[in-house]
Amino acid sequence: MGTFQTFTDKTYQPLTDEHLIKHLKGEHIVGLYPLLQDNTSWFIAADFDETSGLRNAGNLSKSVRSMIYPAYLERSRSGKGGHVWVFLKNPMKHSGAEK
Repeated sequence: MGTFQTFTDKTYQPLTDEHLIKHLKGEHIVGLYPLLQDNTSWFIAADFDETSGLRNAGNLSKSVRSMIYPAYLERSRSGKGGHVWVFLKNPMKHSGAEK
């Protein structure tokens, strides 16, 4: 893990309508790195993959929504886990802390 400044393999591509359409059709995978050049982000995503992953993801999503933040639960492809997308009102500074 690192910061935008220390990440050495930066390849930028504009996100186009064509990329999004292919992604939604399942023909192309679109990924993004939400950390901006000033080490802030307007959203975070949490990934839950363990046996109780989908339940834990649902619990986090409900908790975050109860704090008035938009949060969306997405089921993993496996169907066992989930991703929680949290969108912030103000950009959050990356702490640099690792797992």
